[in-house]
Amino acid sequence: MSDKSGWFILAQFGARWEADLLVEALRAAKIPVLVEGGDTTLFGPGFGGGFAPDVLVRVPNEFEDYARDIRSVFDTDNLDDPEETR
Repeated sequence: MSDKSGWFILAQFGARWEADLLVEALRAAKIPVLVEGGDTTLFGPGFGGGFAPDVLVRVPNEFEDYARDIRSVFDTDNLDDPEETR
């Protein structure tokens, strides 16, 4: 999904720590990344609190195809089911 700002929503996660691996892979590929949301809420995580939901990972529109290729490495839908290979 794209909007007027020129940044494409590449992925959405339930917590910021879930997005970290993808974000760092994008940064390693020199792709600018904007992470929105997912800040730790009051008394979180060391004190057992929760996270604010809906972390959005955005990349500039011109990097969309390259970023999608990187994201595909992390998509579990692309993995073989180990039970089926036995």
